Amino acid sequence: MPEQSPIKATITLSNPELDDQALDDETRKLLRNLSRLDEVKDVSLIQDSNAPDGTKSIGGALLGALELVTDSVPGLRSLIELLRNWGQSKSLEITLVLRCEDGNKELFLNVTRADIQEPLSDFLKKLMDCK
Repeated sequence: MPEQSPIKATITLSNPELDDQALDDETRKLLRNLSRLDEVKDVSLIQDSNAPDGTKSIGGALLGALELVTDSVPGLRSLIELLRNWGQSKSLEITLVLRCEDGNKELFLNVTRADIQEPLSDFLKKLMDCK
């Protein structure tokens, strides 16, 4: 069985009721929690140099945004469940963009919505073809 290519993800948190500092605090808390997971090979704040025009940043990092790498397709479901629970408990909307390392397969998910299982399952099937 061929080795699975890493899966890269961009995670964005948002809540219009939070000020920038509170959103940054929540992002950094989530970063600490994600860094403890076995499924997560790397997680970091997205630096402002990678930020699209018109976005906000605090301390050189893009506000409310993380980059993550995992090589575990089965662990991806538990990761998404953690993000969903985190978002619901903190009243945050969390968007996850998953990309296969080859860049040919990408999926945008709002993990706080209920109807993500079908698009996620389709994406995971396509991941098996990533090299």
